[in-house]
Amino acid sequence: MIKKWIFIFLVLFPAISFGEQYLESIPNNCFTNGIYCSHSKVVKKVVDGSLKQMINVEIYLSLSTEDYFNENEILDLFYDFGSWGRYASQEGSESIRFYNTMELDPIEKDGITIRRQYLHYDIRAPRPVTRTTIEAVGHYWQIPSVDGALATVQFKHLTEGNNYIPGVGVLIGCRGLKYTAGIFHIYYDKLKKNFLVTFSADVIPEASFLLNVAASYVENGFLSIMKGMFGL
Repeated sequence: MIKKWIFIFLVLFPAISFGEQYLESIPNNCFTNGIYCSHSKVVKKVVDGSLKQMINVEIYLSLSTEDYFNENEILDLFYDFGSWGRYASQEGSESIRFYNTMELDPIEKDGITIRRQYLHYDIRAPRPVTRTTIEAVGHYWQIPSVDGALATVQFKHLTEGNNYIPGVGVLIGCRGLKYTAGIFHIYYDKLKKNFLVTFSADVIPEASFLLNVAASYVENGFLSIMKGMFGL
């Protein structure tokens, strides 16, 4: 498990205005010395009817209401798919390097608007691979928020089908991944008057061996995007 801390932040109090299930999911010392923390582990979950091993990444961020007026301003940054490469590069670690990222035309399904993103990047990987290239189309859609969240977004990278990418061509399925799905929550803490953002993703790399070793590399890639997104 890898945790990263910056600056000084107070420990969460029991009076925080989130549901109990959400509180239980936050590491006990997450915000002891920082405004964000992250961790990764290998888990087993059922996908398409079968039990599979995958990497789970959890990221927690505390955002000041002096910087963000409401949850929509936070969502705007998350949905600014064309800026994800800039987010990652300004973090500076090169854990993840984007070649291309753009917003595609949204689609409607069962009355739900699905926002779409094209991603082409590489991520640091365990030796002897050193870096792994990913190319995929991600789907993002808002769902009714639970557990006191102001907003909740689910996402999944497509692994099948043909997707036309302007200026690129047709992408068949995805490259470098067998599975990626997750959820993004925004909460408001009435006691401390700040926003808490959580990002959770489950990933099965194309080369799905040594997942325990690969987990920290996947974690660092997502963390680079989130840190750059919110200027941390």
